[in-house]
Amino acid sequence: MTLQKNSAENKENIRIAFIYTMGEYVVPQLINKYSLSPSRHNVTFSFTQGTSLTLLQELKAGKSDLAICSYIADEPDIDFIPIIQQELVVVTAKDHPLARLYENEVDLVETIHYPYIYFSENSGLRPFIDNVFMQQKLVPDIACYVDEDTAMAGLVSIDYGIAIMPRISALSYYNVHILKIKNAIPPRYIYLATMKERVLSPAIQSFKDVIINDSQKIR
Repeated sequence: MTLQKNSAENKENIRIAFIYTMGEYVVPQLINKYSLSPSRHNVTFSFTQGTSLTLLQELKAGKSDLAICSYIADEPDIDFIPIIQQELVVVTAKDHPLARLYENEVDLVETIHYPYIYFSENSGLRPFIDNVFMQQKLVPDIACYVDEDTAMAGLVSIDYGIAIMPRISALSYYNVHILKIKNAIPPRYIYLATMKERVLSPAIQSFKDVIINDSQKIR
């Protein structure tokens, strides 16, 4: 019992929070990369998933050490470091008219007559996509709002609407057609968020370094 207690006391826990799309592949691979060093076998992890707004609230409240999420404006106490560039695509049902007309790519003006499944205000991607439409001087017809990508893909697959969303690997599991966006749009990044004035332990700092150096490589 004493040995078990001492072993538990010597372990350090890293609390990592991340948006849903990072949980399928990116975060597991980062943890695997970090854990390969024998000196890090005493480190454990706790995980939280959610929307970017929720994750940043927990980060500020001290409930997590690091967050992988979208950039959120007006957060002066948080340091955002871009770690992954994501491609945004138009996604339709397999038998949608756009899927029949366009094989590989589409101009957004051709999509505007069809109802959109749109990210809600809880999503960190919402302001970015709003800005894409504003830059193109287009107003989407919004059928409904969702918080996260898998719900969006599921609704698209039953032809409830079309969507602009990140090209995630999970799309291969759905009955959807993926089209590149012909328009010139700004790059979309995923960020590592930390509190500017919060001192990180050596273990957390070393995992932060792994995230910064290796996230884009494992995409």
